[in-house]
Amino acid sequence: MAKIQRVKAYTYKDHDIYKYRINVPSDIIEELKWKEGTEIDFKIKNKKLEISKN
Repeated sequence: MAKIQRVKAYTYKDHDIYKYRINVPSDIIEELKWKEGTEIDFKIKNKKLEISKN
């Protein structure tokens, strides 16, 4: 199972700006044959997030 993490990226004009991370288990990445630095695309379909290799 993966979880979404909110990570503070920086502060801009007294407001904290956040990035969100999703940790994907290494066995899934290996099965997909993706490598570090692989560019991915995001699409939303029926309120679901679809992630695919660019």
